[in-house]
Amino acid sequence: MLKESKRRLVFFPAAFLLSALLVSSLFSGELSAQGKMTGADEALLEGFLSRYQGISTLKAEYIRSTVTPSSDPVFKNQASQTAVGTLYWKKPYNLRLDQISPDKEEMVVFGSTAWWHIPKEKRVHVYRNLDLASEYYSLMSFFDGISELRKKFDVTMVPASETRGTLKGFTLSPKEGEEGGRITVFCDGDRKLQGFRLGSATGERTDFYFNYINPGASLAENLFVFKPPKGTEVVEEASE
Repeated sequence: MLKESKRRLVFFPAAFLLSALLVSSLFSGELSAQGKMTGADEALLEGFLSRYQGISTLKAEYIRSTVTPSSDPVFKNQASQTAVGTLYWKKPYNLRLDQISPDKEEMVVFGSTAWWHIPKEKRVHVYRNLDLASEYYSLMSFFDGISELRKKFDVTMVPASETRGTLKGFTLSPKEGEEGGRITVFCDGDRKLQGFRLGSATGERTDFYFNYINPGASLAENLFVFKPPKGTEVVEEASE
């Protein structure tokens, strides 16, 4: 039950995460064959990095699609889940996901603690002492260290068949000695961030595509403070 709870936390919710959002296995899955970077690709990436260099906050409205391979050895069907919500990030390890559809849920990460609130169940799961340095490394490194991204990651292109519409995809693979795993980042021809992809070791894939994004957004001080509503059951999840 605990493993299932943690898995759902990662693909917040019921699928991050944040999350997600977003633990060590989240970034270690196999991705499709990568393409080499052309001169145009390099120019696009450099423009993208320049555009978002130095950001310390971000707000984005997202559509999240999670595809889970079936365990059925015969039919091998895939189960797909879609959710809509808003993502908030503040440097370095503050993250909030407010899901509004199909059910209202929220996840708040502040430092090394995460709260996953499920209103319809009147329950909040609390995860303390998270090793964010490794568990959230790739995603947080991307947000927090865009200006030094090329120092930490090797970058390759994602085949057009693996992207959405006319978007370009860059897969970031940590260089030797760096922690974390791979994450795919999508941008458009104007060098605007359009989303990211996370993959798990079990074959699950989660895409976050943004309908709206505001880098440098003014975020309320208490946005990453969570207090369980009255009458809510608080479940303290054990740390591994």
